[in-house]
Amino acid sequence: MPPLKVLVVEDDLHTRNIIEMVLKRDRMLRYHQLEVLTASDGAEGLALFRQHGPLLVITDLLMPKLDGFELIEALRREGGEALVIIATSAIVRDPGVLRKLERDFKVHVQLKPFSPRVLAEQVQRLLADLVPATPGGTAAEAARPLAAEGGAASGGPARAAPLKAVASGLAVTTASGGPDRAEGDLAKDPPAALLLRAFEGQWSGTLELARDKLQKCVFLLNGHPIFVQSNLREETLGELLLRRGGLTEEQHRGVLRLAQQQRLRYGEALVRARILSETDVMSELVQQTRFKLERCLRWRLGRWVFVADAQVAGKVPRCTVDPVRVVFDGLRGSIDVEDATAQLRRWRGPTRLLLQPRFERYRESFAAAFGDRVLAAVGTGCTVEELRALPDGSGVAVEVEVLLQTGMLAPEGGAAALGGSERAAAGRVPTPGAAGAGRARSLGDRGAVGPVEPPAARTLPSFDLLAMDSLAASLRQPPRPPPLPAAATARASAARPWLGEQSSPAHERDQVSDPLRLARQLIESTYLGLHRKNHYEVLGVIGDTDAAGIEVAYRVKRKHFDLGRHRDLDLGDAYAHLEEICAAFDAAFAVLRDPQARARYDEELATQRGSSRGNAAMRAEDCYQRGKDLLQRGHQSDALLAFGDARRLHDQPLYRAEEALAHFLGHGRTPTAGAEAMLHVQEALAADPSHPAPFIAAGRISLALGAPDEAVQHFQEAIKLDPTRSEAFELLEQHWREQQRFDLLEEEYRRTIFLLGGADRRWAAALWKRLGRLYREELQDERRALLAAKAALKLDPNDTDLRLLVARSDAADPRRWSEAVSGFRAALRVDPCDRTALQQLFRLHRDAGRQEPARDVAAAAMLRGVANTEQLRFIAQQPAALPSMAAPILDATQWAVVLHADADPWLTELFALVAAVLRELHPTVPLASGLPPPVAAESVWPAAATQLLTRLARQLQVPEPLLVVSPLAGETIEAFDGERPVLVVGPSALSQRESGTAQFRLARALARLRPGWIASCRREAALLQDYLVACVEVCGLTPLGLDGAESRREAARVQQIARALRARPEVLEGGARLGERLGSGLEASAQGAVTCWLVGVERSADRAGLLVCGDLVAAGRVVVERDAAAEAALIDFALSAEYAEARRRLVVLGAPPDAAA
Repeated sequence: MPPLKVLVVEDDLHTRNIIEMVLKRDRMLRYHQLEVLTASDGAEGLALFRQHGPLLVITDLLMPKLDGFELIEALRREGGEALVIIATSAIVRDPGVLRKLERDFKVHVQLKPFSPRVLAEQVQRLLADLVPATPGGTAAEAARPLAAEGGAASGGPARAAPLKAVASGLAVTTASGGPDRAEGDLAKDPPAALLLRAFEGQWSGTLELARDKLQKCVFLLNGHPIFVQSNLREETLGELLLRRGGLTEEQHRGVLRLAQQQRLRYGEALVRARILSETDVMSELVQQTRFKLERCLRWRLGRWVFVADAQVAGKVPRCTVDPVRVVFDGLRGSIDVEDATAQLRRWRGPTRLLLQPRFERYRESFAAAFGDRVLAAVGTGCTVEELRALPDGSGVAVEVEVLLQTGMLAPEGGAAALGGSERAAAGRVPTPGAAGAGRARSLGDRGAVGPVEPPAARTLPSFDLLAMDSLAASLRQPPRPPPLPAAATARASAARPWLGEQSSPAHERDQVSDPLRLARQLIESTYLGLHRKNHYEVLGVIGDTDAAGIEVAYRVKRKHFDLGRHRDLDLGDAYAHLEEICAAFDAAFAVLRDPQARARYDEELATQRGSSRGNAAMRAEDCYQRGKDLLQRGHQSDALLAFGDARRLHDQPLYRAEEALAHFLGHGRTPTAGAEAMLHVQEALAADPSHPAPFIAAGRISLALGAPDEAVQHFQEAIKLDPTRSEAFELLEQHWREQQRFDLLEEEYRRTIFLLGGADRRWAAALWKRLGRLYREELQDERRALLAAKAALKLDPNDTDLRLLVARSDAADPRRWSEAVSGFRAALRVDPCDRTALQQLFRLHRDAGRQEPARDVAAAAMLRGVANTEQLRFIAQQPAALPSMAAPILDATQWAVVLHADADPWLTELFALVAAVLRELHPTVPLASGLPPPVAAESVWPAAATQLLTRLARQLQVPEPLLVVSPLAGETIEAFDGERPVLVVGPSALSQRESGTAQFRLARALARLRPGWIASCRREAALLQDYLVACVEVCGLTPLGLDGAESRREAARVQQIARALRARPEVLEGGARLGERLGSGLEASAQGAVTCWLVGVERSADRAGLLVCGDLVAAGRVVVERDAAAEAALIDFALSAEYAEARRRLVVLGAPPDAAA
């Protein structure tokens, strides 16, 4: 199949390069194999269209020669309606013009600034619809029958005439997809179906959801939720961080005070208080957006209203989430298993359920979330009875319910195929059984102390109480990245486990250049504080600043954040934020420089300042916190007043529930007080039946009044509604422990773990850990205690106690020695100075007769300063075994062990390929004032030292270098590139050549002389990056843009390197071989990747030196002089089983036959 052609018409070179890179390199578009054509104006674009006939055209609207409006008219006239057109613009922002483009010319509008991800998703959707319709032909060819029959193509020019006139002189924001306004009932249009409907229609605007007093406003941009506003207290950023352990109560109150005093948003206050970084806050806001959306998926009653808004993108921080993933993940966690099972049982007869055509769009996402078991069954035309007969019937019921709620599944023959209640239930959310208003009524009718029916038997789907092995093994939790070394952890705020999925690899955080890191921090902090600021605050001026002062402030701000200043930095997602910052500056200046527009704006500001809704919520939170303090100190009456004030200021179910509890406690805990308190609880449930706080309050009241069975039901209902809240479980756990019902407590642990799923890793890990303690201490079941500990360890790999517990268990079994070693090493990564882990690992090796590994562990303890007398004595009695002069060379297996993950082999091969050009254009000359010229080793070293150099060079398979002996080098040995490599050696470097220190220094320096690695000797990352860019150009791939004025020097150097490379046939031939690998790796080959490669080469050289000398104490003392993180990495390598095996092959077994030959 020939590649699909896409034409990009854009007069701005930088924007054109960005669009071209997105089309060629984005993961979603790679398989299309797009051929991208580019033009710098409309006339050139029209000529290319006539020559190549592309399927899709992306064009700017304002361009020289032939502008975008005239180009669109010509394209639609010649290409017909089959041609897909996307128009981009940062200037044209009039809604009337954009609607005319969409309605009359079928143009998809994408306003600048836009996210590369959003553009890629839009192109992917359009191509998915386009390619099947026009196989094997261009858009122009496909449209010819329509034009010939007088279809839409012939109507294009007639409608196009007034477009230019309407567009003249106008400015707009964004084209809003979807209807201008729509509304409906959530009972008929569930939130899940609404979100997918908005996604399919690319709605842009606000979607307001209301259920009684609960309200949420979802901001949509092209069908993607970018922000959610909610009036629910438990969905605020502070509450979410508190529940996940990211903040202490004291920190939370301090941030609230700071936000009130300085009139900051909560996220800004977190940054100002230095609790989170700007990047962390943005990541948390994305998680908060997901949480708010998933919580509203369980709403079954209420109203919804959508209002199109062309300017929605500029009103809130952009925290874009994937609506499809939110819907499927949210429904999986919020659907009541028992209700879904009961619903499936209500279907009668041989009814068949059919997937709707629109489901194909979501098949892959659904299968990723739930698997394809139900899809395969439904695809074969099975009946409802056959579905119910599948294994794990409750899981099947949940999947069917998800498909029904999203409108992707329907009975054969429609609703007529059903009867009675089934017909009413088809295609909508089932009425909740124990949830909703029914819960509130039954709670109020039952009262606090009335007779209670025994709780109904509950099932645990996919959960066998006697099969902990399968449960622990089937945890669907993604593995966490290995923890950072101690030095790196101190630098990386993302190392906090409660921040969740957003952490980047350690080397990206540590090795990112200072300018790039500072630029990202500045952009994110500015972007975070940008929204909800007025135009004066955006420009940093006061209200009475004159026009000249405003212009000066604007130019200073605009210059500081100018896009051209950042073109050479790989900003990633921050680039879209940078564009929005510039757009905010432009919008503020456009208003404030115009006296009339400024006067109108000042009037609007005066009106807005009268609103105090946000202040009321803050004051309500203060009252609530004061009430909690008073309740803990036993001042129930005062707490009751405080909770009442909080409710009146900002009515929340939590405030009502706490008020009910305070009323009960303050009125003597009598049955009458309990009945009165239950009325308040009922009111809270009427406002929000899905909030767990009223059930917790009801459970505490029932327990105090001697109704434990009813209290258990209330607590279980609260856990079911929100298993991430620990309060209800803690109360239930305390009750079962007091009753000595450890069997029921065990079941409660596992039920809660099951309900949690993947919602809260920390809480799930804590539950598994406590369950293991219950097995060990109360139920005397060591096997299950160990299984629970392993399950907890999967969720929290940083728990040292669990690591040691599991490792000790594995150490007792000789068959699980490697697992025990891995467990101790993992514990040491969390705490490198853990005496217990080092002692137990030392004894594990020593008792098994593994002398060298035992010595390495003792050496690690010595380097960490925690070695005991036994370990120190062992080091003294067991010196490191040094290879003999006849030691074998390192074979491929040993080099594979030595190679660090960051020492990318294809970058190594690339730099080996251009080694001659590197030496010619950018040599590393070790000669300085007073240094002698390089000479052979035998002329300056004694015979023994020369023999050592010869042996190590042979072992490491590198050429024997020349030497420069200089007092300036001290005890160091440093490698330099050249036609024949050179080592600069201090006079005392080999004074004790038999010591491990001397051998390690020499071996590490020699390892740097390997092909490719030698390029890293005394050369900066920026220079090597220019060689990478030049290689890309020489190989005929898309060059990296260096078109800014500030990049001329670098661009000139790149072109100089490229000319030198083209002059060497061996480079061109090798480049062709590397071309495919280079193209696949290009996306990751920014400056950060080159920097990481340099670090990887250093780490690999350290490993090679240690492998040859075998003395970890000596190697660690040398490496720590350069970097504490390098020492930590080397110690971790020395404790690995792979290193132990490589040393055994090198020292004990001698040369393998192939190496000896």
